[in-house]
Amino acid sequence: MTPHPLQQWFPQFTRALDRAPMAALMCAGAILLGIALAGARTSPPTKSTPPTTEPSEIPKPLIEGTQLLEKPGTFQLSGDRVTFLPARENRRFTVLENLVLENVAQSLASDPLPQTWIVSGKTTEYRGNNYLLLTYAVQKTQFLSKEDASSH
Repeated sequence: MTPHPLQQWFPQFTRALDRAPMAALMCAGAILLGIALAGARTSPPTKSTPPTTEPSEIPKPLIEGTQLLEKPGTFQLSGDRVTFLPARENRRFTVLENLVLENVAQSLASDPLPQTWIVSGKTTEYRGNNYLLLTYAVQKTQFLSKEDASSH
């Protein structure tokens, strides 16, 4: 076997040149592994991610000053704020603090189970979100509408 031209000029690299093909294969493998790992990090999300809400499903904010009259729904604590969720609607109202809300909050603190409430109030709007200023709120079990009272 004829010596490699580099062996003539650099005799100390004789052993290194014998191992060069193996080193090249290891480097190529490391590069391919790096490409595969980089591709795995940027792969598209799987089907297990929750679906995004379609813009058509998000209700438009109500006009400032819209009245809610005897609207059934539930209250939900969200940190130090209270949210009103009307029944059969895809809306949420952050409730503004007042005496009526204080009474609701006290009732929620004593009985945290979801209760249906009958609510009246006035909406306001800020940065595309609706807020509700309560004027009336009573648990449905305590509520007797005019029709119910006349039938008894």
